[in-house]
Amino acid sequence: MTRELSATMSYPAGIDRVFAMFLDPSYVAAKAAALEGTEIVAEVSVTDDGGDRVVCGRSIPADVPPAAKPFVGERITVTETHDWAPSDNAGERHGKVKVGFSGAPVSVIGTIRLVGDATSASATLDLTVTASVPFFGSKLEEIVGDQLENAVEFEETMGRDWLNR
Repeated sequence: MTRELSATMSYPAGIDRVFAMFLDPSYVAAKAAALEGTEIVAEVSVTDDGGDRVVCGRSIPADVPPAAKPFVGERITVTETHDWAPSDNAGERHGKVKVGFSGAPVSVIGTIRLVGDATSASATLDLTVTASVPFFGSKLEEIVGDQLENAVEFEETMGRDWLNR
């Protein structure tokens, strides 16, 4: 089983400014900390094809059903990777998203697309949540999907605040 999630974050700033925020290690780390992350690692690098890679690792509280706690423990290490291709002729950015959870049989993969102009931009995420554990798989997918929806909503608000600083 899987859970599909699609969400769009809108920003009142130009596409170049929003993309620069996405690549700012300070923003990446602040976002992780605001989402109850500890032991945060935020790394940004240029890829061989001229794109950009953003990796954020963090430890978060394990919000899972009691029956799943023995499998995942009290905290989960999350590693989120965004691999951005170079901008296209229209200035749009496209990327791949991967989220891994240590100790939890759940993965998230998908795409992100950043579009806009000099005054506004929006980032659309299309994600697939997959859990590979019998009996609890669909419940874990539901929990992770709900947490992702909340995180995306929070990230949009935080990004808008960050851009208004």
